Amino acid sequence: MKKRVKRALCILLAGALFFLGNLESATAAENSDAVKAAYDKKVETLKKKERFKDGIYTATVKSAKGEKALLVTDYVFGEEPGVFHNNAIAAWIYQYVDGKVVYIGKITSTGTGYPLCRKGKYLLSGYHHESYRYAIKNGKAIIEELTGLYNADKYGYYTKYSMKKNKWKKLERKRLKKSVAEAMDYYSDGNFIGTPISFQKR
Repeated sequence: MKKRVKRALCILLAGALFFLGNLESATAAENSDAVKAAYDKKVETLKKKERFKDGIYTATVKSAKGEKALLVTDYVFGEEPGVFHNNAIAAWIYQYVDGKVVYIGKITSTGTGYPLCRKGKYLLSGYHHESYRYAIKNGKAIIEELTGLYNADKYGYYTKYSMKKNKWKKLERKRLKKSVAEAMDYYSDGNFIGTPISFQKR
């Protein structure tokens, strides 16, 4: 009798877990559809702006929590598949939060030798003597900056900011040994640390 009860409970538990798994998958799919629809609507709105009269290009990237964030730019370079293909040196960042698309701010690099890149949960950008990584979360970006790289400066510096609506707020700053700062370089170790982001014309 006890074995039958135990077996019945196991079957009920397995059924409940199966149901919850399917419900979670369905909810995730619905959320994904809502995010895509919201981003498509935002892109259609942006298309009407003078800035994008010659074209608008987008890419979706993962946020720090694994959700999708939207990057939008008005200029891409690199027309051949491979390392450089529809890459950008600047983009506006948006994220779907609490049922609406919010503007986080802008990410830039110094030129076409420094395309915007992604690595895991981070967006990466580079300058000649600086590098940055952005983590997108809850409608804002946490930006980590390294400066004083590969030049005659005695020290490097690490600074952390938060960014919301393109406004930066300093959270932390510390001086680093030159060798430590250069070893931390977010953008390059002689090659791209991340993968250049390819944008799609809309």
